[in-house]
Amino acid sequence: MLLNRLVHSDRALYLFARRAICLMAVIVGLNTLRLAVQALGPDYAHRKDFLQEYVFARALLDGTNPYTPLPQLAERYLGTLPDPVFPHPTPHPPPVALLSLFIAPFAYPLAASIWLIMELVWFVAALLLMRRRLALETTPRQWAMLVLALLGTDAVFYELIMGQLQAFTLLLLVLSWSCFRKARDLPGGAALGAALALKLIGWPLVLLLLVQRRWKGALAAICTFCGLNVLAVLAIGVGPAYFYYTQVAPFVSGLYRSDPFNISLWSLGWRLFEGTKSMVQISLTAPPLVPWHAGAAFLSVTLPAVFVLLVTHSAVRMHDPEARFALVCCASALVNPIAWTHYGLLAIPAMIWLWIRLSAHGFPKSATYAALGVTTMLYIRSTQLHDLAVRASGHTPVLGQTIAVPFAASLVTLIPLITLLALMYLVWRVERMEPADGDQ
Repeated sequence: MLLNRLVHSDRALYLFARRAICLMAVIVGLNTLRLAVQALGPDYAHRKDFLQEYVFARALLDGTNPYTPLPQLAERYLGTLPDPVFPHPTPHPPPVALLSLFIAPFAYPLAASIWLIMELVWFVAALLLMRRRLALETTPRQWAMLVLALLGTDAVFYELIMGQLQAFTLLLLVLSWSCFRKARDLPGGAALGAALALKLIGWPLVLLLLVQRRWKGALAAICTFCGLNVLAVLAIGVGPAYFYYTQVAPFVSGLYRSDPFNISLWSLGWRLFEGTKSMVQISLTAPPLVPWHAGAAFLSVTLPAVFVLLVTHSAVRMHDPEARFALVCCASALVNPIAWTHYGLLAIPAMIWLWIRLSAHGFPKSATYAALGVTTMLYIRSTQLHDLAVRASGHTPVLGQTIAVPFAASLVTLIPLITLLALMYLVWRVERMEPADGDQ
């Protein structure tokens, strides 16, 4: 097994490492669960991103425009809140309203609890599908340790704390992957299209299908995406849907395009040439490297496009279809105009595949050390990087205060983006590795 092979050369080291890893997994995972439950309390529950899904669904049931600004919807359905909510309409596309309908009949505290349970179910189901697809041999105890360990990653932590949709998106993408591997392109495309409809995530996988001439899968994805949007339009009305795609989506993207917590490749141009700042959240600000608005707009579009083409080219040349999916799935997290830390859930297939392949190669030292470094970085909280950037500039982080830092210090907040890029490089490199490659 993977853990046994990692330290099998020394029995004493193996026993120590096994116990240490198991203990850390239990501590990290249980702490995430503890904080996720704690976030359901009255002091924090209304700060969760889940509030958007809840008032979205309530507005749909009431016949109210679900793209009314969130403060108005929150006051209507939850009363006066102690803290302000996002001062704009929900950025989620119309089909999200259909998914959220099942929690609309419940009071908000109960709905938030149900959503947390569903997030855990979706996440574990995605891991079970990955386990079967990758033929990962584990005992029940090792499986429990793996689940708990992954709960501690920064992406899963914020997914559960904030009550997001990424766990369900991951499940849909892994389900589509499993179907495509079994040559079931129609259901695979349907699952992929559903992911696209909910979060506009996974479109590089559609491009990969087109390049591979898997027309059924690509067509099924496109038809499902269109079909779910049509259903959503019938539910919320043509006017609100048109308003979302022409007004809300561009407006909200503009608000967060240079946010320090936005790990999208789209944000790099704006941060380099217009500066780092958040128009909504209390966060750090930094000047641009060189003020150049035209360059910011050009790079923000060109860089993701070139990146997707390079990833698609690399994926097509891969011999291992599992690595191909892992690479493109991870890339999908970085090519939306807005990508928060919980988008890192899409890197989990790449991380699991990487360690399985390293095990098959006998854990070559250089690649294994690099993988350990990347895996460790996935556990660092984005808020800690924010504080580190502030301290690197000679300031002390102050809760509720925006602090100006130099451009160089602001680069610390790009570490999550760099980590995912490094993970993708390792997947590409290890997939090309021959059994004799690497120093043992």
